[in-house]
Parts: sequence; C-alpha cells; structure tokens
Amino acid sequence: INIIDQDAAAVGQMAIDILEICGLPITPTMATNIYTAILTDTGGFRHENTSEACLLAAAKLARLGAQPGDIAGKVYKSRPLTTLKLQAISLAKMEVSHGGRLTWATVSRAMLKEAGAVMAESEGIIDTLNSIAGLEVAILFKEVNSSITKISVRSRGAIDAAAFCGGLGGGGHMRAAGAEIQRPMDQAIALVLGAADDALAAIAD
Repeated sequence: INIIDQDAAAVGQMAIDILEICGLPITPTMATNIYTAILTDTGGFRHENTSEACLLAAAKLARLGAQPGDIAGKVYKSRPLTTLKLQAISLAKMEVSHGGRLTWATVSRAMLKEAGAVMAESEGIIDTLNSIAGLEVAILFKEVNSSITKISVRSRGAIDAAAFCGGLGGGGHMRAAGAEIQRPMDQAIALVLGAADDALAAIAD
C-alpha cells in the first residue's frame, strides 16, 4: 500500500494523520521521533515545503511531549569533530561557475580518510553549498568506490532537482534529489556538470 500526500511537508506529518485515523495515542517518545522527522525533512523549518499545517503539526507534537529546543540541539549542535573536518576539507575545494548560479564539491575516499570520517558525515555539506546567495543549483559528488558515485542535488529558482536527477537515473523532490551513477567520480563529474550546463542554459533561453 502506497500512501501519497503531495501536500505534506514531511512523512512525519503523514504519520500523525495515520495514528489519529487509527485512534492510536501519541506518546512523548513517539512525539519526539515524529517531531525530529518533520524538523529534518523541512531543513529546520527553512525549506519551501514548510506550511501552516506542518507548523501546526509540530506544535501539536510539542504539546504531546516533544522538546523542540532539545531536539534541535541534538540534531544541529552535536556533530562529531570529524564531521566538521570533513566539511572543511570538502568546502575548501568547492567550485563555483555560471556567475554564481552553480556550485559543486566532492567527498572522496581520501577526504574521508584524512578527516577520520565516514560517508554519512557528509550529509550537511550539500546544505552549506545551497546557502550561497544567488545560487540556483548545488551538487555534491560522493565517491562510493572506484566505479560508483552518488550525487546530492539542491535547487532554487526554476531548476527542478527531481527532474534533473531523474535524467541521471535518480529522483527525489523538486528542491532536493539525488542519484547513483555507475561511473568513477571524475567521469560522473563530467557527466553531471554537462547536464547542469544544459539545465541552466534551458532556463536562460
């Protein structure tokens, strides 16, 4: 059974509806977990998907036992030192092109080793790239192994990240998407940046 609600800001918001329809109580532990899901899916209530219904759902969860300040602290203010080292290494080598409309960075296995980090610690890098003023597309290339590269894409303006990644065998949401490319990272970079060139040229025409 697939439950799809295109108006929902997060799956956590849908979980509340399902629990209420089933007549199941939401305990403080459940409220904490669902609030965390909503907080992270909306980028700390900063993404375009943050709606009145989403904020009301978060308020309801706070009333049921979720502690917003504590949750935000654990999500955003308790990162390992290795995570910051990895972010610094990656961002130091980021590239910006198309007059600031496109930025991209990489996370290689060598970078992971240098920082003493694991790939999961790269998750916040794409959002940092996406914070640049005037940006339309941000791309993070992650080297899984010598023949597989994953990309994370964030978009603003007219670029649809889901459509962009769909053309590369991936998918996601309009503003956040990804793909797994069966190529070494240098080849994946050339392929994806070529697609980005085309996408930016299309909206400029």
